[in-house]
Amino acid sequence: MLSTRLFGPEYASMPGCVLVPEASIWRHRFGGTSWKVIDPKPILDGPALLLVLDLSDPLLDAFGLSGFELPLCTYLNCDVWAHDQTYSVRYASKEVVMTRRVQVRVNELPPAHRLPNPLPERPVSLRPMTPKEYPVDEQAYWDTCDRFLGGSNFVRIGRLPLWLQGPTDVRCDCGREMMFIAGLGYENPGSRSVLLESSMLFLGEGAIYFFFCRECSAMRCIFQSA
Repeated sequence: MLSTRLFGPEYASMPGCVLVPEASIWRHRFGGTSWKVIDPKPILDGPALLLVLDLSDPLLDAFGLSGFELPLCTYLNCDVWAHDQTYSVRYASKEVVMTRRVQVRVNELPPAHRLPNPLPERPVSLRPMTPKEYPVDEQAYWDTCDRFLGGSNFVRIGRLPLWLQGPTDVRCDCGREMMFIAGLGYENPGSRSVLLESSMLFLGEGAIYFFFCRECSAMRCIFQSA
């Protein structure tokens, strides 16, 4: 059920978690090449594998997904990420294939500001959100936004998004409402990255939201600016 508010008690009704930059017994990982990401008509170096979630982690049981992994990907080095993207997740071949992208004009990042593609793989883990990390009221909403945009909780995984502009009804091409998987904010540009050695994970002043259709195995990414 889509929440119609930016904050409220409903945001604590479904468990969520945040990414932690350390290894665990589960095979969550940032970056790498364990899944092949394909855009049939790529721009620059094409999209990149961002995160692979190990669905055997009990923290992800609420998704009710039967696959062994769930890959998340997006463009990094041009602003395709700021527009609607749709991918097909193909488990048999471990491929994620772009089926649609929507943009009016593509702006490429200058070479000095581009992120590596593929991103260097590193193991990561998830931890449950604390009560203070759910936007249950207005003050908690602004506090969680501060940690999501330029803070320690820049990757939030769960069943309800931390919206920046307002709730959006995200549907698959089949017409079904898609399930929210994760939100990607950005790291603090003034601090050292916890995931990259020479760059910050920053894709603009806003957040990318990842949604999944279990019936079609389709992944859709949308963006909201801060």
